[in-house]
Amino acid sequence: MKKISLISCLLLFSACVSTNTTNEVLSLKRAVENLRTYQMEQSTELNRISEDLQKLRGTIEELEHYKAQEIARNKAAQNIGSTEMNIEPALASELQSDKITKGQGMNAIVPEDLLKEDEIFASKQNIEFGREMLEMIENIKGNKFREALTIINDLMTSATGEQQARVLFWQGICSDAVGSNKDALVAYNSLLTNFKTHKRAPMALYNQALVFLRFKDKEAAKMSLQKLVNDYPNSGYKEKAQKKLKDIK
Repeated sequence: MKKISLISCLLLFSACVSTNTTNEVLSLKRAVENLRTYQMEQSTELNRISEDLQKLRGTIEELEHYKAQEIARNKAAQNIGSTEMNIEPALASELQSDKITKGQGMNAIVPEDLLKEDEIFASKQNIEFGREMLEMIENIKGNKFREALTIINDLMTSATGEQQARVLFWQGICSDAVGSNKDALVAYNSLLTNFKTHKRAPMALYNQALVFLRFKDKEAAKMSLQKLVNDYPNSGYKEKAQKKLKDIK
């Protein structure tokens, strides 16, 4: 009987040990699984934080850029009574005068190829909009920028999408040509804010930088040019922007 009791005890002890071992293994597996789940959650959270930081950096760059624009617009408001501004000789090569003498030809600030492109575009719009846009183009060809701006104001009341992008572009060009620097900045800024992927955005940024140089605000000009280089690396204006950056001391 003693032997049977001893064997029973040993079997019971062995069963208990086996059960405890199994429980420990299961607990260990659960712990490992919990750790893996935690690591995955942490990895996902880190990726999300990284994306948020990237977006935040982009937002900060945008805010810095538009803060510089606001400073320049305030400077323009202080000088609103005068269209004549002193320009440093070293930076004057591409800053065109708005004084066009009769028979002198088209103002050099006007991109003639884009005028031709928009003539075709206007011919495909509804009759009223197309007619006004063609009239705007004819005025620009004749250096009648103020008359063109009057038409542009009318066009903006009905323009949408691609129409609006093109009209804003010409509003910037015409304001630029007559020396309305503040209005030029507003127009270029509107184009860049609402149509940042538009094919004319790089040119708007470049022209914007030239307006900043008229205010002798080199930092704002450099910011616009650097944004052009960074955001539009495949643009034909990238090299011009890089060259202009080197010219700004």
